[in-house]
Amino acid sequence: GWNQKMGFGSNGADDIPEDGTVATSSATSSSSLISGGSRRKHKKSLLSPEKGLTMENTPNMRLAEQWVALFNDHDLEGIQAVSTLTCDLRFSADMSMTVKDYGKLAQCIFESFPDLTLVGDQASEVASGVVVIKNAVTSGTHTGKPFGFGPFPPLDAKGVRCTNDPQQLTFFMSNQRIAKIHVHSQGKRNGPAGLYQQIKEAKGDE
Repeated sequence: GWNQKMGFGSNGADDIPEDGTVATSSATSSSSLISGGSRRKHKKSLLSPEKGLTMENTPNMRLAEQWVALFNDHDLEGIQAVSTLTCDLRFSADMSMTVKDYGKLAQCIFESFPDLTLVGDQASEVASGVVVIKNAVTSGTHTGKPFGFGPFPPLDAKGVRCTNDPQQLTFFMSNQRIAKIHVHSQGKRNGPAGLYQQIKEAKGDE
């Protein structure tokens, strides 16, 4: 399918931190995390608590929530600023990229989906330096530039509303920065391939 072809979608085993380093700095306050330091008008993090969940908001949790806020602001410079220089995003065993390369792809997606947002459960620190956001759903309307990437030709914008399947985001923290992000799929429509597939389906193409 689309996701196997592009390497998106994985129900991998639980991740464990590789270094055990914990981000404990309080240099970034709640107010700065909420604003994300963005020069654009802030859209908010759009995270909601899991039902019945009460948990202290740790610095690592706030850092993960900041990443979501920056994503929803389409602030790629901000995302790089809260990440390590070697930060990589892993979508499956066969699909990973550096945060810099991800930024190039994300910029294309943001230009095609001006209202793209990520919503999910409130962040929770499940182990030292490891933060999880469950039920993360990316959605947006294709009203911007033609959308295409890799071997897939651009598709003209027709106002198609796209909603990807829920995912679990696992953040690994190191020295007050995000060192890795692992994305675990809970369905078939995930990542850029999921958005592309939905546009194709709306056009009646197989």
